[in-house]
Amino acid sequence: MDNYTAVINTDKSPKDAFIVVSQDIGSWWSEFEGSLNKLGDEAIFSFKPNPTTWTFRVTGYEEQRYFELACVKANHPHEGLPATIREEWLGTKLIFEIEPDGDGSKITLTHKGLVPRLDCYEVCVGGWDHFFKNSLKNYLDSRRG
Repeated sequence: MDNYTAVINTDKSPKDAFIVVSQDIGSWWSEFEGSLNKLGDEAIFSFKPNPTTWTFRVTGYEEQRYFELACVKANHPHEGLPATIREEWLGTKLIFEIEPDGDGSKITLTHKGLVPRLDCYEVCVGGWDHFFKNSLKNYLDSRRG
């Protein structure tokens, strides 16, 4: 399976990078309601005024190293794409792995289940390339996502 995977590097420590990835996710990806502080916590992410919402549950949480979110509810309509994309993220996982890299950190995102056969693949790859590679990187470097 060719899951979406991307890597960025930052001068932030693994501790600081983990906080940004897990707790400041609303500043670089999407607004959310709920909590992401421990295993089992759930949050609803939205892209207002777009009707897209995803509910994620924290399924992996190891401070400074690993943060995993499982999509437990999905509503992702997209004009011009088949209606089947609405729930394509259901059951997928966002896996953030953080490791020391010199004086900073390397952050790897794997969206397990986001594979080329999905109707939303191209749109979602473009979204992750923007939010992970650009918005998160900018937020880590300058606190602006």
